[in-house]
Amino acid sequence: METMSNKVEIRYCTQCRWLLRSAWMAQELLTTFEQEIAELTLQPVTGGVFDVYANGKLVWSRKKAGRFPEITELKQLVRDQIAPGKGLGHADRKGSQSIAQPLPTTHEPVSVVPALFSAYSVRPGGQMQGAVAVGVVALPQASATPQMAA
Repeated sequence: METMSNKVEIRYCTQCRWLLRSAWMAQELLTTFEQEIAELTLQPVTGGVFDVYANGKLVWSRKKAGRFPEITELKQLVRDQIAPGKGLGHADRKGSQSIAQPLPTTHEPVSVVPALFSAYSVRPGGQMQGAVAVGVVALPQASATPQMAA
């Protein structure tokens, strides 16, 4: 069996509080490349940095790109450096987009309200694992003019 020697490094700004983003992207990369990555390092830095290196080569720079990478494009860039022959399934399709779709356009007034979401799963052995997230929900507003019964 061939020894893995691929290294990925994510440098993230602690002043900007990008630890969770970098940890999530690290988890995604480790899950996708579990047989290819020998080491993944999160390196805290300052100055608005969010850079990703694969085997010492810069594959993503937030400052250069002007944005954060979508996870599918980051996986493709890392794959191109550490495992060029590896397929990524749906992430390799041309025009592959995030599963999040924009809300349909409507001319109805809406109220945006804070919401709390939770999800739980039961792990083997009966242990519950849960997560909570905070977000917003767009709700239709009641009509401004009362309707008269005929």
